[in-house]
Amino acid sequence: RIDASTADYVFVFSDQNPNGGSESTGSGLSTNTDFSVFLDNFGDDDFIFIDDKFNDSEALNILSYEFFTSGSGGKDSELFVGLTYPNGDPRLYVGLADGLESIDDDNYADSSVEAVSTTLGHDAPDEFIITA
Repeated sequence: RIDASTADYVFVFSDQNPNGGSESTGSGLSTNTDFSVFLDNFGDDDFIFIDDKFNDSEALNILSYEFFTSGSGGKDSELFVGLTYPNGDPRLYVGLADGLESIDDDNYADSSVEAVSTTLGHDAPDEFIITA
């Protein structure tokens, strides 16, 4: 568990999938390790950077394809990323700062990258999360 309220952070992990993303497979992210990380109090000055190990411009990760699979970022409803890996269970949980929650017009959790970015006050739909 990492408390992001103490400074401005860039959280980094490496993508190990050479195939990139697609509408049928999702964002295309995978790791070669088993981990569970909770980023608490993630705010508008924090970022997630995903290093694409293969740097293949023909096989890019597409974060708009379900990067977060559930949650609103609020208390007891953390945003959840279940990364794929055949022999492990890598997980990333993100709790938003200042009681923020990413919810839709009907008051349901909206875990889309665009909705979370808007909730954090960013202008671009993927400004807080970068893959390169």
